[in-house]
Amino acid sequence: MSARRKWSQAAVVAAVGLLVACPEEFPQKPQIRVQLNPNPFDFGKAFVGTSRQSSMAITNKGLEDLVITQVRLTGDSAFARYVPTDGSPNPTIPSSDAGVPSGALTLVPANKSSYYVLTFTPPAVGTYSGNVNIASNAENAPSQDIPVLGEGVAP
Repeated sequence: MSARRKWSQAAVVAAVGLLVACPEEFPQKPQIRVQLNPNPFDFGKAFVGTSRQSSMAITNKGLEDLVITQVRLTGDSAFARYVPTDGSPNPTIPSSDAGVPSGALTLVPANKSSYYVLTFTPPAVGTYSGNVNIASNAENAPSQDIPVLGEGVAP
């Protein structure tokens, strides 16, 4: 057998080995995965009048685009949501409306994430609660609810 033929067979075996050893396969339809920091959205105790932040990454684990139509925060007014514009190669807010379906809040390509930040600023001593609802075209969870908790304490 020639050296060239041996090399070709080795290349094919290596390529097949890489395909078989692929650690993660993505399904065709969009799949949502939400990562919270901290997890869950429990801000714990915070002094009245001070603010704490918590981040949320919404990742698409499917091959088709994940279309997020809503990230809605309900509950006590001590919680606020905002979308950071971090200038990263995977921006949270689309730079233009090109390619974003009508009614979409954010478009998340395959294996990319969109980031949101929640703040907790207790106006008085007490327990506060809320809920974040994420609506999307995700096959695994088209609607997802995430509880939000926090406690205001005296300084």
